[in-house]
Amino acid sequence: LGLIGSGSLLITCKPGSSEALAAAIRADGVPANRLGCVLDPGEGIEAYFRGQRTNWPAFAVDELTRLF
Repeated sequence: LGLIGSGSLLITCKPGSSEALAAAIRADGVPANRLGCVLDPGEGIEAYFRGQRTNWPAFAVDELTRLF
């Protein structure tokens, strides 16, 4: 996860706009997917893997730099 996340771009947008935004990005040949939504303050962060709640991964250093 750490390596494939290197160089990724996360974008936030208004509710209801995510699918149109992702479609426009994909139309330019860039893979794009909706990952989640912004919750109210204090709601925390949840991560899911294959439909099951899991711990949010944390990486002390950029994994791509470790290759070089």
